Amino acid sequence: GVAADSSDEDDAEQNEDQVQVKFTTSLPEQYVVSTDPMYVPTRLSRYGLSEVINFLLENEKHLPFDFMIGDPPEFLRTSLRRFIATRDLNEEAVLDVEYTLAIGQPQPKGALVHDDWVSAVASVPNTNLCATAGYDGVVRVWDVDTPADALCSFKCHHKPAKALQLLDTAFDGDTLNATFLTCSLDFKIRQWKANVNLKRRREEQETEQAQARHEPCELQTEFIGHKASVLSISSCEAANKFATGSFDNSAMLWNKAGESTQEEQEEAEAEAGDKVPLSKRRKKIPTGTDMPLYALEGHSGAVSAVCWKQRDQVITGSWDHSVRVWDVSSAKEVAALRSNKVIHCMDYDPESAIALTGNADNAIRLWDLRSREGDVVKQQFRSHKAWVSGVQWHPTSKYMFLSSSHDGCMKVWDTRSTVPVVTVSTRGDSPGEVIGRHKNNFLPGESKLLCGTWHRMNTLLGGGSDSRLHVHKFDRALE
Repeated sequence: GVAADSSDEDDAEQNEDQVQVKFTTSLPEQYVVSTDPMYVPTRLSRYGLSEVINFLLENEKHLPFDFMIGDPPEFLRTSLRRFIATRDLNEEAVLDVEYTLAIGQPQPKGALVHDDWVSAVASVPNTNLCATAGYDGVVRVWDVDTPADALCSFKCHHKPAKALQLLDTAFDGDTLNATFLTCSLDFKIRQWKANVNLKRRREEQETEQAQARHEPCELQTEFIGHKASVLSISSCEAANKFATGSFDNSAMLWNKAGESTQEEQEEAEAEAGDKVPLSKRRKKIPTGTDMPLYALEGHSGAVSAVCWKQRDQVITGSWDHSVRVWDVSSAKEVAALRSNKVIHCMDYDPESAIALTGNADNAIRLWDLRSREGDVVKQQFRSHKAWVSGVQWHPTSKYMFLSSSHDGCMKVWDTRSTVPVVTVSTRGDSPGEVIGRHKNNFLPGESKLLCGTWHRMNTLLGGGSDSRLHVHKFDRALE
């Protein structure tokens, strides 16, 4: 749940201590109070300040608020007195306090049941749909808002799938057209194209005529090059390329299926220098397969995460404790940033040039990739009790991000506080509280989350070793 604040002090003499504050907000007009300075007791924490704001707004129903103080702003998680003392602020000055609506606890909406561990999840943009990949090598499509079995499924690998990347999707309410990438413990990456009438599948489910079958799916290209399990995929629409990371300690750059041109091949061959020309490599491979443009070599451990920094730069995170930046055109390393812990996952915000990594010491680290001097790790966030398996920036907020962990929890964070805003545990779910007909046996107290994502701004999706995708929904969109 939401982390508790320090209790308001109730010593009679201390209760008389006051400080001048000026309340400001970027909320809509109905939540705005006067910006005239006013005195409030320093014993108040965010709960007491919420009472003040509700009183000024003349609210009949109490609304919880959060408060930020300072430059850069920091969430209030203690009493005002303690906040002022620990930051050596001037008690005589007017304290600027910005307030916003607090994020409530999301409600569990059930769990979508799979036949094996859930290793990856992706929200289908502008729809109620999501897609998952599992250790059974199957990709499934679900309607998050309608309790039922998977709308459709595709058998993509004969070994566990590790990552899923949606490239293009279109859904008119009846038919889903999708192009997507999968990677697996079979060392391969595959690009697929699917066209499925989901309306018909829904009707079959409603009449209980749906049969357990995999839909046909066109394998466009199989990408061959890695010499060990492929762990991660990241695509760049602007570059028409994607990158992968593997247990073979390398990352690789690829053209999407159908995007490679003779000019690109010749240009890449010329820039490759002493590397084997792409044309010679391509002559040796079967029809329907493709080879990498480049291998990005330099890590001494598994490359567990890849992200695009911009269309001409890729970022990799590794078990060798480093984050590295690579130039796409030359396949050369342009920066190597180091910490002291294994990196399991990563996400990057191009607007702020900030990367998040989930680490083996249960911490999340925030990296400023613009820094070239001093410690590039600017913040650490600690609350998880096991490995952090996934991190993802919020789609619109520059402060908010989601994490998932082997401790069975998803957490929502705001970079202006080192305390999680929301914690959701999936281990308390009863085996009977499920969506779908499959009844896999599992022990809730031992389940590990392997992936998590935002869905439609108001829903958290998390899947893992209990073979379920857990759905938790907020009462409003988070922005």
